[in-house]
Amino acid sequence: MEKLKLRDLAVRFSRNILVVCHELEQVKLQTIARQLIRCGTAVGALTAEASEAESADDFIHKMKIALKEAKESMYWLDIIEGKVSSHQELIDDLVSIQKIITRSIQTARHNRDLKKRDRSS
Repeated sequence: MEKLKLRDLAVRFSRNILVVCHELEQVKLQTIARQLIRCGTAVGALTAEASEAESADDFIHKMKIALKEAKESMYWLDIIEGKVSSHQELIDDLVSIQKIITRSIQTARHNRDLKKRDRSS
């Protein structure tokens, strides 16, 4: 798979979520579709918001919420396995998104802690 930026991956994931949710509505799974749309599209919105964070702590907080939404999305995708056409592509993208978010949080924490140590020296 080509290496995509988090924003591009999140946009592609959100667009594919909309397609999948349309499929879910056709098979009378509207409740799951609504849940999946909410958390699936929130991942990209939260990471976009984090890119404009006011501090390292703000960035980490927003990215942690994005990770929670990604994990909820994975839950719903597990529930609908076999019910939609592009299921594996969604899973693959979501795993990549989760890895990027996790690494971003780790890096931000590390950099924040380094700054705190430098200031206290």
